[in-house]
Amino acid sequence: MRRLIPVLAIALLAGCASPAPAQPDYDPGIPVWNEWAPPAASDLVLESADFESEGEFPESIVLDLKCGGPNVRPELHWSGAPEGTVSYVVTFSYEAAPENRWLAFDIPASVTALPEGEEVEPVGQTSHGDTGFFGPCALKGEKFRLWFTVYALDTELGLDTGAALHEVREAGAGHVLAVAELGGYLTGPAE
Repeated sequence: MRRLIPVLAIALLAGCASPAPAQPDYDPGIPVWNEWAPPAASDLVLESADFESEGEFPESIVLDLKCGGPNVRPELHWSGAPEGTVSYVVTFSYEAAPENRWLAFDIPASVTALPEGEEVEPVGQTSHGDTGFFGPCALKGEKFRLWFTVYALDTELGLDTGAALHEVREAGAGHVLAVAELGGYLTGPAE
């Protein structure tokens, strides 16, 4: 009986130990939709000629409504897509109100740059129900982070312009090969 107790204790302890949670192979700092997490790390990089990573966004991005800005999407370009990439999805979000501010999908794998302000088709609905670029607006004393994300997919989504965000997310789930982010900050006027 004495020998049985240590053996049972070891068996019970071994049974209680839970495996370590799986760690993602991509940068977990990139805010991706859960079902769009890529299976592995990649060399995909997203950049812009209009601003530096984690720098200040250009004034041209500012929303035209209450902030009086031009509301122009900056130039974006990417490289390092993995083999098997068929299309890209590019999104724009910001932390002040975590939402989708712009969403383009089914960008062919042969396209690796979007010139400043160039219209892209097809585009999905923003969180505001629009299909155009919806820039941010930083009011007096505000500063917040914004980011563009590019997803390399192994398929085309086959959706029409105006597709709702949930439709894009559902259609692309399980098809993401790689993801890259380009973030920065927008600061409102000091006075």
